[in-house]
Amino acid sequence: MTPEAPEVVLLARVRARLLGGRGPGASPAEVAAHTRGREVLGGRPVAQRRAELAARTARARGDTDALAEATASATAALAGTATELRARLDPARAAGRARVGLPALGLAVAAAVAATAAFTGRGRDRG
Repeated sequence: MTPEAPEVVLLARVRARLLGGRGPGASPAEVAAHTRGREVLGGRPVAQRRAELAARTARARGDTDALAEATASATAALAGTATELRARLDPARAAGRARVGLPALGLAVAAAVAATAAFTGRGRDRG
């Protein structure tokens, strides 16, 4: 067995104490040990929280490319939700629900578009 160089041992010790499995070069096992393998934080998936943080950061920095991407993904998600809601309207029973279902769907879509526009900063006067 060959002894490791003192620098390597020192670096491993410092990294274990200070970074605790985080930082550049941390292996997936170190990150999992640090986060205890959590997939959900505060009742929401970690990936969703990261996406929300990235969108807030892009909005704070004024990164137009990232804002355009966030707006496009939010619009696509909204369109998918509207499609699912529309598909749930059974054609056989649509006559009875049309008076309530479609206007409610339109109101929900309009509210979601307004919320998306407010979140991405559209519609606000930046002057």
